Amino acid sequence: MTGVQTCALPISIVGQYDNSGPANKNRLNMLLSYQADKFTLAAEHLTSDDKGTDGEGTGGFGILKLGKFSPFARIERFDPDTNKNNDEHTRIIGGLNYKMADRVVVAADYQATNYKNSATTDTKALYLHMRVRF
Repeated sequence: MTGVQTCALPISIVGQYDNSGPANKNRLNMLLSYQADKFTLAAEHLTSDDKGTDGEGTGGFGILKLGKFSPFARIERFDPDTNKNNDEHTRIIGGLNYKMADRVVVAADYQATNYKNSATTDTKALYLHMRVRF
């Protein structure tokens, strides 16, 4: 149909509860996204409990669909132990997808992870990815 915009508002909640064995890892991940013909926006929240250590993270991402090109960005913050100071980090990703064919996409992106603890080295890298669907 011409002139009709389709959209969706999916909500995902995924959890894992394991109080047995040596792992003792519990997770809850919630994702809320808005999908339209030309873009997708999403936000997520994660909580974790690993043997009594509570972690928490938040993130968001977006992608803009412009024909064969789709710029995208993501930001996430994670604190692996909410009872400990200066152990959280922030990761930023920005890049561009190029749709070479129906089932082939090439992406180039820049990723930077900044650690609040100055003793941990920040990381920055450029990546080139290729996805082929069968």
